[in-house]
Formats: sequence, C-alpha cells, structure tokens
Amino acid sequence: MRAECSADRKAELFERLKGFLATAKRESAQSEVAKALGMEAGAARVAVHRLRKRLREVYREEISQTLADGADLEGELRHLAAALARK
Repeated sequence: MRAECSADRKAELFERLKGFLATAKRESAQSEVAKALGMEAGAARVAVHRLRKRLREVYREEISQTLADGADLEGELRHLAAALARK
C-alpha cells in the first residue's frame, strides 16, 4: 500500500494515516494529523476510510494467492481472524 500511495504522490498522507488503519484511534488524533497535512478533518476521515477499504482488498488478494484454486476464501479469512483473535 505504501508503494501504491507513493506512486500516486500520497506517500506523506499514507505515512501519517497508516496508524489509523488497524485501530480506532480518537477522532482528535485524526484532526491533528489532518491539520498537519493541511486538510479538513472530514477529508482525513474519508482518506482513512479509503485506505482501510484498500487494505481489506489487498488482504483478501494476498490470502487468496495462498489458496488452491476453488478453495474457500471466506472460510480461510474466518479461520485467520479466529487465530489472530486468540493471540
């Protein structure tokens, strides 16, 4: 994702917002980052939403490449989520 953002000239945006991808940080933190980037808070929320969406797509693509043709991607994703939750 970092490479994709860099290619789109959004490397700094990615670097500043990547901390919001896996966790729900407080909204004031997003506002602070938005201000530092010269963005409105709403624009930062939309950017985080889009990055999360792309992360889900990349995650699914990567996991699907580890499966045999016709394998149950949804089942594999559930199994992986359960394994990560136990950690």
